[in-house]
Amino acid sequence: MKKARLIVGVTAAVPVAVGGFAAPAAAQVAQPTTAKAHQAPVTGKTVLNHAAIACTNCGPGWYQITGGVMYARSGGIIEAAYNGQAHITCYYKGNTGFPHDPYFDHFVSMSFPKGRAPAVGHVADQYVDLGNHLPTSFGIPHC
Repeated sequence: MKKARLIVGVTAAVPVAVGGFAAPAAAQVAQPTTAKAHQAPVTGKTVLNHAAIACTNCGPGWYQITGGVMYARSGGIIEAAYNGQAHITCYYKGNTGFPHDPYFDHFVSMSFPKGRAPAVGHVADQYVDLGNHLPTSFGIPHC
């Protein structure tokens, strides 16, 4: 897997003949990292996912759940066929019953008819509307 150097604190970078980047003289000193190119930080406003699409409305947040079983942290079921929003904070891999989407999304709050309320648990990512993306490429961190 190729690694990329990220230039921090630089307002502009220009390609140079040797294949790297050079910062203009007026820029601050760059701090290189060895982050993989597909691992963009989730703390910023823009994240690049695996398909290299700029993502400004992704990462942890409120997402629509359609027909998902909302499992409680204790192992019980909060709702068997939930249709509403949940605040997703992270994901982990598990046996969801969906081989093409083997991830659970962890939530810390749900929306109900009377408003949003704390509720901690997990739901199979298959039921979470991430715009046809997996959480691994949507800026949601691993738990």
